[in-house]
Amino acid sequence: ATANGNNITTAIISNLTPTVAVTSSDADNSICNGTSVTFTATPTNGGTSPVYQWKLNGNNVGTSSTTYTNTALANNDVVSVVLTANNVCQATATAAGNNITTTVTNQNNYYLDQDSDGFGGNTVLLSCSMPIGYVMNSVDCNDLSNSINPSQYEICGNSIDENCDGIIETCLGDVFNSPILATNIKTYGTGVQYISNLNLSSATNSVQSPGSGNDVWFKFVAESNAIRIALTGNSTVLDNNSLMLFNDPSNPNVTTQLIPISTENDVAPGNVGTLGADGGSETLLFDQLTIGNTYYLCVQNLSTPSTCSLTMGWLRSSTADIMPYTNYTGIYTNTCQNFKAKFRSGAAQYIVNRWTSSADLGNGLMPSYTYAIPPGSSLTTASTVCQLGRISVANLGTLPVTYYVSVDVLYNLKDAFGNTTPLSAYATSISSFVLNPELDLNVRESDRCPVYKSATNGALATNRSVCGANRYEWNLTQTFPLTSLPISLLGPVGGSRILVMNTIPGITQGQKYLAKIRINHLDGISNSNFGSSQCFQTIGAAGIPTVEEGGVIADRSENGVTTSIYPNPNSGQSVNLAVSGMEGDLNVRITDATGRMVYTNRYIVEGSLNTTFSFGQPLEGGIYMVELLQNGELKTMRMVIAK
Repeated sequence: ATANGNNITTAIISNLTPTVAVTSSDADNSICNGTSVTFTATPTNGGTSPVYQWKLNGNNVGTSSTTYTNTALANNDVVSVVLTANNVCQATATAAGNNITTTVTNQNNYYLDQDSDGFGGNTVLLSCSMPIGYVMNSVDCNDLSNSINPSQYEICGNSIDENCDGIIETCLGDVFNSPILATNIKTYGTGVQYISNLNLSSATNSVQSPGSGNDVWFKFVAESNAIRIALTGNSTVLDNNSLMLFNDPSNPNVTTQLIPISTENDVAPGNVGTLGADGGSETLLFDQLTIGNTYYLCVQNLSTPSTCSLTMGWLRSSTADIMPYTNYTGIYTNTCQNFKAKFRSGAAQYIVNRWTSSADLGNGLMPSYTYAIPPGSSLTTASTVCQLGRISVANLGTLPVTYYVSVDVLYNLKDAFGNTTPLSAYATSISSFVLNPELDLNVRESDRCPVYKSATNGALATNRSVCGANRYEWNLTQTFPLTSLPISLLGPVGGSRILVMNTIPGITQGQKYLAKIRINHLDGISNSNFGSSQCFQTIGAAGIPTVEEGGVIADRSENGVTTSIYPNPNSGQSVNLAVSGMEGDLNVRITDATGRMVYTNRYIVEGSLNTTFSFGQPLEGGIYMVELLQNGELKTMRMVIAK
């Protein structure tokens, strides 16, 4: 018999490659410094008994376990694991897991802020982030009161350390010989002001102050002759206070009552004045200080003492602030430019003093001239700017002129009751500026020779206006037909450029003069140099030809306006027209005997006009009408053309 064996089918088991993944107990791998972190290895195809080797920055740190714990990781540490597995029917295989790079956040101490004032107390919490209700400082000496912390003002004499500096402040200035030294008083209304917080409740009465009441003393050295001292009372208490200012008695141990040089006590509870001030508020305004001297100030309570606040500010003088107006050179080119004083808060008027030299003020001399900005006596908010000609006379010379000025300030301030008090702050220094020569001042070109002016109805004018002129002074010298000594003649007050001819002593027709002009300044004492000399002349007497010109002159005067045509008769090629005493538009038209217009033109007359009509093609002989139309009024004159 034959027996067949069982068949055997073989199965090939495929190779299984192990893998491993690493995770952290902090999901985002952001680890708080000093905390415990556990890393876990999760294998794939690891077999029944894999071996784990943990590594920190490539160094072996752990044993054969699926987890690794570390409590001292640093920033950017790298944690990894190596898996070694012996699978069924397979040789030992090794797999490296994913690396994890850690981010470590340092822990900080945070302090509980129980009173929510931004300052923490002693309760501390170590954490990587600040919890709600905590801050990073522990400087609050009383975390149960938000009125006690390092940002608070210290109130003296109340046994409380408000600013947590470890010192319970006693009240300075409670006695006369130990006053509060006020050394940082600033300019009133500008920048951070001097402020002192007082507690009159803890003060006592001193014998040096008149009357009875708790008082606090201050001491300061005057930097200006004027000062504003304002006391703000307690708005929750019906207090009543006063301010008293004293000269330095030169004896800090004086034990007798002193006499104040100024006292302010206008406001009382129930009568708070027009400014609505608290009953304990007062404002002392004083301008009789001597710069460099020491003064004492007493703040005295008259009833219901409480806390209050004192503010002091100097009322200072001003000075020239001209650089933006002179292209930052300090040099002017003419008196029509602007002068500026430095702004002072609360100023009602700037008083510009002009001096002869830079040493006059220090030598106790008086200024040569004073001008107020704005002018007049209206004490309102002042402008700081005026025309330079209001201060200095024009420079009609050939060299630059230096001027010296100081600027006092007039204040018009209210006290706590609403009473207005004028005060003056006097300048202590002089500043300077330079004025270059201006354009020449002379007789207007249309009034000069060879133009003829009427001696009875004519007028002369300057070639330009000069800023700062109160009036123009004319120096006139006759040169024909006789030579005479110069005469001086003042034009109208107010700076009018016009000089009426018939006001010149001895003037008549057929004369010639040399004229030069200067200005009398608004100050009433200063004169400029004279400008250049120019010639002017009068027309011949009664229509008779002048020496220089032939022909007869047609003359007409009406309402102060004189018109002349010369020569008349003429050849018909051209004719001269002279007009004086007229301002405005003038329309001229010439027609022949048939009414045909042969010439027309329009002119602008500024006091006088002298022009020549040229006819292009000579006119025929005969009589022509010259029509002058000005402001609706028509004047006619005859012109004769003789061939």
